[in-house]
Amino acid sequence: MQKIITKNQVGIGILEQEQVTHYGKLKIMNKVVFIILIFLLIGCGKSLFKNDELSLEKMDYFGDELKISGYFYYKYPVDNTNHYAILFLYNNGVVLHALTIKEEYLETREEEFKTGEFYSDIKNTIYCWGVYRVDENIFKFEKWYTSSGGPLKTYVREGTILNDTTFHITKSYRNQKGEKTEVRPKDEIYHFKKFSPKPDSTNKYTD
Repeated sequence: MQKIITKNQVGIGILEQEQVTHYGKLKIMNKVVFIILIFLLIGCGKSLFKNDELSLEKMDYFGDELKISGYFYYKYPVDNTNHYAILFLYNNGVVLHALTIKEEYLETREEEFKTGEFYSDIKNTIYCWGVYRVDENIFKFEKWYTSSGGPLKTYVREGTILNDTTFHITKSYRNQKGEKTEVRPKDEIYHFKKFSPKPDSTNKYTD
C-alpha cells in the first residue's frame, strides 16, 4: 500500500530540515567566534603582560665627565651592615646593575667579576641591564625593576655629576610617552672605584 504524505507532513519535514541546517550554521559560527576570541585574548595578553620598553636612547659615551674604567658604588647601611649597590658603565652606553651586596662579601663579588662567573649568572637577567646618558653635568640611567607580579616596569634615576668620580642621584621616575610619572625623591651618592677587568656588557635587552 502506498503511503500518503500530507502537506502538513511535508511542511514539518522541511521545517525540521531548516532547523537542522540552522543549528549546523550556529555551531560553525560559534566555533569561528570562539577561535577569534582566542586570538584576541592572546593578542591582548601579549600587550597586557609585556615589559616596558626603555625610553632613553642608547648612545656611545667617550666623554670625560665620568670615569668608567671601573665601577660606581652607593654604600648604605641596613641593620648596622653596609650594603653596596654597584653600577658598571660602558662606552657603548650600557649600564650593568651588579646587584646589591653586603660589604663582607664585596671581595668575593669582585673576584666573580674578574673570572666571568658573575656575568654568566646574570647575562639573561633583564633587571640587571639598562642604558645611561650624560648631558653636561646631568647623569641618568634607566633599567628594568622587579615587580610583585606582571610585566617589569622601567624607571629612570637622575641626578647631578659632582666630579668625574662622584654623582648624586636625586630622583626616580617613569618616562611614559615623554611624561614623567611616579616621581620620587632620592638621595644616593655614588663613588667611583677603579677596577679591571669589567664584566662583559653584551646582552640581548639593550643591544
